[in-house]
Amino acid sequence: MSTIGNHTPISFISLPAAATYIKEGRLRALATTGSIRSQLFADIPTMAEVGFSDQVSFFLQGILLPAGTPTGIVDQWHRELQRVMALADVRQGVSSLGLEPVVNTPDEFSAQIRSEVARWAKVIRQARIAE
Repeated sequence: MSTIGNHTPISFISLPAAATYIKEGRLRALATTGSIRSQLFADIPTMAEVGFSDQVSFFLQGILLPAGTPTGIVDQWHRELQRVMALADVRQGVSSLGLEPVVNTPDEFSAQIRSEVARWAKVIRQARIAE
């Protein structure tokens, strides 16, 4: 990362990727982009708290299955994910990486993905990044 190498003065990076560097003192976090403060870094304010209320974004990570996967299989994956993420050691391990585990339903996660795609497509169009 160019910021750690003192090549650039600022970086926008996911919290999981920066967590170790923040803990080591090699990066200074100015704000996070979540809607609430990180449990791992409760002393770091959100962008909204420092005056940028429209800068909320999430690091989405999830399990995706091919379109048309039978509902029974999708439901089985969801149940198993709920079971595993309810284990204290798994939740603690995921949280220690700077991730805030959420086990949405498949429909909720699909809606969240669609919402994020629409949101960032608008940003890309407005910034004229791709035409």
